[in-house]
Amino acid sequence: MADHQQEDQQPTTTTTTTTTTGGRTLTHHVSGKSMLCVSLAGAAIGGPLFGMMGFSFLATVTLLLISSPVLLIFSPLLVSAVFVLVGALTGFTAAIAMGIAGVFTLAWICREVRMHIRLGFRGYNYVRVKEQTQDFTGYLQQRVAENSTDHEDRFIKNE
Repeated sequence: MADHQQEDQQPTTTTTTTTTTGGRTLTHHVSGKSMLCVSLAGAAIGGPLFGMMGFSFLATVTLLLISSPVLLIFSPLLVSAVFVLVGALTGFTAAIAMGIAGVFTLAWICREVRMHIRLGFRGYNYVRVKEQTQDFTGYLQQRVAENSTDHEDRFIKNE
């Protein structure tokens, strides 16, 4: 009877796994019954998934073979549609880039305004700026007057 109890307690097949983590060695004993159950569960879950994967691949290849003549017939139309799509995407990309540039510009302006408010508008010499503006305005008026007389002279000579 004692022999019969010892046979029930001992597993028929034992798999030992040893791992070392943090200087400690861990040993796991797995019986043959557990290995069989895990293998059956893996086959029960993996088998249908493998079958669905194969069916999906077969359906994809079949549809590609069926639709390839249609793609050849409509290729001029598809190429035009691709050009339109690329142009639209390029336009949206440019619009986004301009929007980002605008946001950065507004942020820069706000930062400059805050800095001038903190300084109390003492950052510029307004008399000097006013003189430079008047000088530049006089220069521009002189250039316009010279160009207008040159054009009048050319117009009179051509008549």
